[in-house]
Amino acid sequence: MNEYCYISKTKLLKNNGTSFIRKQCFTQTDSLLDDVLDTSMFDKKVKQAQNVLFIIAVVQLVWGIIRLLDSKGPEWGIEITVNIVIAGLFVGLALWCKFKPVAAIVAALVLYAGLFALDVWADGSAIYKGIIFKIIIVIYLVKGLGAAREAQRIKNFGK
Repeated sequence: MNEYCYISKTKLLKNNGTSFIRKQCFTQTDSLLDDVLDTSMFDKKVKQAQNVLFIIAVVQLVWGIIRLLDSKGPEWGIEITVNIVIAGLFVGLALWCKFKPVAAIVAALVLYAGLFALDVWADGSAIYKGIIFKIIIVIYLVKGLGAAREAQRIKNFGK
């Protein structure tokens, strides 16, 4: 493993303008482009996708509580448990999005599409219920996925 070093002269204002020489070293495995490449634009879209996952979790939990208050049959326990588990899955995916955004967003899209398909299978009219909200969620997740892929490609470019 090769080690590269450079020397810079720095003047400190704190210490009465004293100058000192600093030696900075890095190994060949470090990316030289980390300082040059800016992924903040992509990181912002990934953060938006992460926020959408948190919003899905909250909506799922609130919907479960509303259904719980409206339910009078013995199946209320199953309904609230399912809604809590689904909300927990989306919270978990949102937290995972910080470490592996591409995988987390793909998993979220698959889970969201699967839940939508189950909802339509159980009630055919569910395809129209909240369609604008569902489209907005998918758009933000797809944009976040594209941004996460691009940021990952840029970060891996210098390695």
